Amino acid sequence: MVLAVAVLLRAGPPSEGRPPAPLAWAPPAELLAESARLEAQLAALPRQAAQRVGTAYTISLLEDRLALVDDELSAATLEPGPAGAAEELWHERVALMDSLVRVRYAEALAGR
Repeated sequence: MVLAVAVLLRAGPPSEGRPPAPLAWAPPAELLAESARLEAQLAALPRQAAQRVGTAYTISLLEDRLALVDDELSAATLEPGPAGAAEELWHERVALMDSLVRVRYAEALAGR
């Protein structure tokens, strides 16, 4: 017990004189920009009231996979691992967003 107190006193408060923790890996700017561009395109597309079953199913699968990738990216941010794994997730996210935009765009055209 005394040893634990001595270690804590010697270490001091967490913010005292210590440099901030190194930042976790950040995705390349082009991936962030492409992801933001695709999200803006997706938000601009009208939502269709009546969908074909196949299209609705495809959209659902893409959205579910996108949510899973986003969860994995959040976990990678909280517990950084190999940078290559996080970058692969960002590439997958951008590819999924691109597919979702294309399917929703086709759906919007078919609904006209």
